[in-house]
Amino acid sequence: MEKPEVFFCNCYSPEHQFIFQYDPKDNELWLEVHIINYQHFFKRLWVGLKYALGHRSRFGEFDCIVINPDDKERLLNVINQLKIK
Repeated sequence: MEKPEVFFCNCYSPEHQFIFQYDPKDNELWLEVHIINYQHFFKRLWVGLKYALGHRSRFGEFDCIVINPDDKERLLNVINQLKIK
């Protein structure tokens, strides 16, 4: 995999970041969104219990995705439109 590119929100909070990483071997583009890591044991326990009992956050769940190679050109078009503006 190539070196990942990390992007931060304008507030520069480490909790507001996403990472693009390209794997030329498999022609895959990965988008990884930061997930909060609770440091306090009881907070982690509470979050884990809520997850085990099926609680869903109104903000949704976060993980990483692999962008379809067929969508690579469309993603580049969106980025190029941003560069033009």
